[in-house]
Amino acid sequence: MGKSKKEYRYAKPKGDYEKEFNIHVREMIEMMKREEVKANLYVKAVKLSAHAFERMEQHFEVTSLATATKMMKDMLKHAVRIGTVLSYDGRINVLYAYRQTAFFLSPDLKTVVTVNRFPEVTYKPFLEMVEEVDRETMLEMHFNLLRELEKKEEDQVRLILSIEEKVREATEQCATMLKLVRGGRRKRNIKDLISDQNHQLKMAGRKLFELKIEKRHLCKSIVALY
Repeated sequence: MGKSKKEYRYAKPKGDYEKEFNIHVREMIEMMKREEVKANLYVKAVKLSAHAFERMEQHFEVTSLATATKMMKDMLKHAVRIGTVLSYDGRINVLYAYRQTAFFLSPDLKTVVTVNRFPEVTYKPFLEMVEEVDRETMLEMHFNLLRELEKKEEDQVRLILSIEEKVREATEQCATMLKLVRGGRRKRNIKDLISDQNHQLKMAGRKLFELKIEKRHLCKSIVALY
């Protein structure tokens, strides 16, 4: 049985899936530029998506939307905001944690997109230490790494925006030059320049994508400690 499209989004690119992976990275970058993430959560206004309600039914055996919504709001009142994470559809979610339950909210903090349970620390670099290190120390280790990843994310986003600007300028300039110059060799050189800059942009996007996947794994592990 083959992988689903969602699973391919999180697989390393190879062979036939190279183009699809690159498209997904591009979608992620464009989504990030458009979505503004709110800082303050107003619990009374939060609603459950249909998918999140299904997850509440699954994890807490509630049978009505009203009961699930009340339970979700009661839990969110005491939940801790972990940070932003990449969702499976390429969007940005805001992760809150309470009693080993993860609430993934939309960037405007108005909708719980999905709910999940993460009862155990799962971040591989820390797995061997779980039995030897107390909860507070383990939390500190997770958050220290989270801050490092977030700083790398910010730097990578700035790099991508900088490369995009250069690509835009070079493409405009080269389009003009292609109309003016004669000779196939010169035209090939100009096209190679544009291709090289686009390749740099693609590689920078992939690095950001990998950082966000790493951050998602780390954040899911943090949920287990709350």
